[in-house]
Amino acid sequence: MERICPLCGASSSAPYCEKNGFTILRCTSCGVAFVSDEPNDADLRKFYRESYLPYHLLYGDFEDKAQRRYSLVQSAVGTRPGSLLDVGCSYGFFLSVARTNGWTVKGVEMGSRPAEYARTRYGLEVFEGPLQQADFADSSFDVVTMFHVIEHAQNPLDLLSTIGRVLKKGGSLIMLTPNIESLHSQLLGKGWTWLSPPDHLFYFSRRSMEFALRKCGFRTASLRSITVDADNLLVQLASTLVKTRQTAKKSQVAFRFAGLFRLASLITDGLLSPERLFCSFTRREDEILAVATKI
Repeated sequence: MERICPLCGASSSAPYCEKNGFTILRCTSCGVAFVSDEPNDADLRKFYRESYLPYHLLYGDFEDKAQRRYSLVQSAVGTRPGSLLDVGCSYGFFLSVARTNGWTVKGVEMGSRPAEYARTRYGLEVFEGPLQQADFADSSFDVVTMFHVIEHAQNPLDLLSTIGRVLKKGGSLIMLTPNIESLHSQLLGKGWTWLSPPDHLFYFSRRSMEFALRKCGFRTASLRSITVDADNLLVQLASTLVKTRQTAKKSQVAFRFAGLFRLASLITDGLLSPERLFCSFTRREDEILAVATKI
């Protein structure tokens, strides 16, 4: 199957796999994988309304995750606070931590339930909808964060260009996204947790991420594989088996097994520490951390 790559424009894409009724192609030029026939806006909004589950609340690790993400910001830009926009801010946990540390924060969130939670629970200023529709002035923010969001975007280049518009010159973009070249992706194949159309429409490698950032006017300061939000291999495999057997009852399954998966993750993290070390050494961890500067 041949289709023009939405990232680099090359016409050389090869079949990667099929999942959930969608065909995923991979560009042989830049290396990005993408859903061939992406759903329209109406279908995506329906999908998010019906499937957006409070996984952070279910797993009970939202505070730890928010702190880990804030540590990434500190490592990238230091401890001196400024203005920060979190794109895909979910329930506002990370923004709350950043505000506590002196940052002036705003958020953007597609889901109505998490956006409302962030506003009512934390008193955060959150725009509900895509960033491209938010009325932010040019050069408004010192830092933009985007944790596991770009893979959801229908047009990643447009999203990155909009971030470049609202960032101040010399401002920083800090981003996490699944790594299509991770060890877990290679071992689990179609069962890899983050291979999940139509939820995820794009799957990046370090090379394709660097290409996208450069094309949208960013200079890459750091680009590496990392493990921040990812579960270990055994937990991913168990989660995949449960969801495969009971796809029609995804919501109930999530509530029933979330605590169990969290406990299993804590127990098996220690057992799988050699695997983690191998992934780190070979740069094949589950996530890509990109830190880029607006030129």
